[in-house]
Amino acid sequence: MTARVKSSAARPASWAQRVYGLVKSGNQTAAISQIRACAELSDVQQLDRMLLAQSGAGAVMQAVADQLQELSHPRLHRSP
Repeated sequence: MTARVKSSAARPASWAQRVYGLVKSGNQTAAISQIRACAELSDVQQLDRMLLAQSGAGAVMQAVADQLQELSHPRLHRSP
């Protein structure tokens, strides 16, 4: 019986890398939809850092800023 070894090439891309790929390919509508659906602050922060060097992503950067602001506030509407 042989043991399976996971290859680092088989590791799935993070959420931020996938959304960054959408931005680089020019599919800003899909990228903005993914950003608005994201529930993890750390993922949006990672995408924000990746987009700093990207030019021409104004609408995407605004969606990232909006989502960062939304996720940073406490969620008072949820029951404990």
